[in-house]
Amino acid sequence: MEQKKTLNIFKIEHFEKFSDLYESFIRYIEEVGKTRYIFVAMEFNQKYIDIYKSAINNVIHRIKGENDLLNFKLTPIMEQKSDVNIPQQIFDDIKNSHIVIVDISTNNANVFFEYGYAKGLGRHIVLAYSKEWHEITLDEFSGIANNQPHLSKIKKDLENKSFDIRTNNCQSWTNQNDLEKILEQEFKGYIRHTIK
Repeated sequence: MEQKKTLNIFKIEHFEKFSDLYESFIRYIEEVGKTRYIFVAMEFNQKYIDIYKSAINNVIHRIKGENDLLNFKLTPIMEQKSDVNIPQQIFDDIKNSHIVIVDISTNNANVFFEYGYAKGLGRHIVLAYSKEWHEITLDEFSGIANNQPHLSKIKKDLENKSFDIRTNNCQSWTNQNDLEKILEQEFKGYIRHTIK
């Protein structure tokens, strides 16, 4: 049976007394064992919701296979019940999350608002977009009859992405495997950064 890998963060020479090592180890185990919640901000589109759910769950499974102590949980995507205050539920979910994945394929205003809220809370943010979904959105604007100047501006904004977003690392993906690579790299980076 293959032994599970653990994070190699502590070095014995950093500890003067055994009690320091023991206390650090206990804190480490407590920190590693915490459940980390993942929230996805995106425009509603069932095809892409399904891709994100599958990709995230596959990455969680792989990371768990490398270190059984690590716990990630995906907050349900767009499954709020109609009898709740949906905006408040979204804010609560973002507030309780550790990682927020922001899909900007369509430059949706609500998604940008959720991005700003998560950024203000200091959450680990993963910016991504589907090349296909982005192109479909651009094509939809091209097909509008009497394409007025303000529609041209919206299309230009979509092509160039918003200024605030351009300054961050925004990764594009073309298929679920690409998305999984991005997410796995981001989740592992989050782990390295937060578990010390």
